[in-house]
Amino acid sequence: IHDRRFTGEAWQKLPYSAWVRQFIAAQHFWDEAVKVHGVSERHQALLSFLARQALDMIAPSNHLLTNPDILQRSIESHGVNLLNGWLNALDDVTAFSFGRAAPQEDRLRVGIDVATTEGVVVARTSIAEIIHYKPRTAFVHSTPVVIVPAWIMKYYILDLSPFNSLIRYLLDQGFSVFIVSWKNPTAEDRNVGFDDYRIFGVNAAIDAARAITGAEQIHLTGYCLGGTLAAITAAAMGHDGDRHLKSLSLFASQTDFHEAGELRLFISESQLAMIEDMMWMRGYLQADEMAGTFHILRSNDLIWSRMISNYAMGERDKAADLMQWSEDATRMPYRMHSEYLRW
Repeated sequence: IHDRRFTGEAWQKLPYSAWVRQFIAAQHFWDEAVKVHGVSERHQALLSFLARQALDMIAPSNHLLTNPDILQRSIESHGVNLLNGWLNALDDVTAFSFGRAAPQEDRLRVGIDVATTEGVVVARTSIAEIIHYKPRTAFVHSTPVVIVPAWIMKYYILDLSPFNSLIRYLLDQGFSVFIVSWKNPTAEDRNVGFDDYRIFGVNAAIDAARAITGAEQIHLTGYCLGGTLAAITAAAMGHDGDRHLKSLSLFASQTDFHEAGELRLFISESQLAMIEDMMWMRGYLQADEMAGTFHILRSNDLIWSRMISNYAMGERDKAADLMQWSEDATRMPYRMHSEYLRW
């Protein structure tokens, strides 16, 4: 069994191992059961997605009496974890009911808990700031790295902590690193378009990196939707005969959205019309609306594991750094997001 939820030693013992095998068998059964003849490809994928979401809700790991880790914690703490979990749930329900955010002490602090790699803002445009990180090696490579994160994610999605920071790793390898930090748009930015992000975001970062380092070329790196924008930038540079790009690296990015995976389940003509109407009234897409989609797509990591930690284990430490991008996400202006979905 390769499911990360059941890799602990306690899960290999009866009766928990039997429950896990039953759950895995149920997953295989429903994978086949939802393959309905004559259903369109999109609706077939939607059926499979909904079946998996329903199964994940009843996974043995999500319940007190079928999770050995929760039971062991309850025995060791004499049930204090359950009391703390109940208080945590009460706090969250109260905060949600009154429209309040999580308590400040429960949130990660930028520059202290996340985004701890030292850097300075070296350029600003109408929609972005360009950050240059302080070198960490005596020798620095002559070709700098320019990183483009996604709009919805803060730049520190790649600098969550010293132990899982791509930026710090690149610095330790002797690279000079620049990254784009996107402005959080307001209603006044509703007409900022997709190409504006290329010109005043990526191109501005490339110009800043070349001006500061004196390099003729740069390594361009894009993450998620930032990778899509980086690929478009590279294509535009090639079209214009611009030779300042030495390499292009993309990760967790797509350049062909004909096969966009489960994300396409949330994109239909009616859904697009509803999203565009909501964005038109406000001038932007709320960050939590986009974050909610990603939470559902990664429900085991972003929903259920967090609920187990908060409400069953009774832990109330700072939010996991993986969640920080959605706790402190960035909005998207109407025109840019509409162009991105339609193109």
